[in-house]
Amino acid sequence: MTEPGERIRGHLRFALQGVTLSGVLVGGATIDWWRDAAGIERWCARLLMPVALSLGDGTLAGTTAGGERLSGRVRLGPTTVGPRRGRDVLAQLYGAGPLRSDRDPDEAPASGRKPNGATTEGAALG
Repeated sequence: MTEPGERIRGHLRFALQGVTLSGVLVGGATIDWWRDAAGIERWCARLLMPVALSLGDGTLAGTTAGGERLSGRVRLGPTTVGPRRGRDVLAQLYGAGPLRSDRDPDEAPASGRKPNGATTEGAALG
């Protein structure tokens, strides 16, 4: 994972809709995608999900505002209590490999194009 303050390149932030985690519908997610100082593709997802789901590692998939379907393997990171205490959690999921498109499985989201709705953020993470 990228260390706080480490320089990054090509950072994008975008939303996914209709997100599933290991085939279970969990709603929407915010994705951050970047290349670390060594040029390695990194990404993470933040989503609000019901406590009852208690999902962990698996495959995250969802659709961008432009209709592109993205998916990738994730590891469960930190969770915090959501706004509806006891009913939901805010989960951070770390990409455990590339985030790929159904349109071109060999192309990362930032390889010369941005998913519809993506924004470019600052140059340092953390």
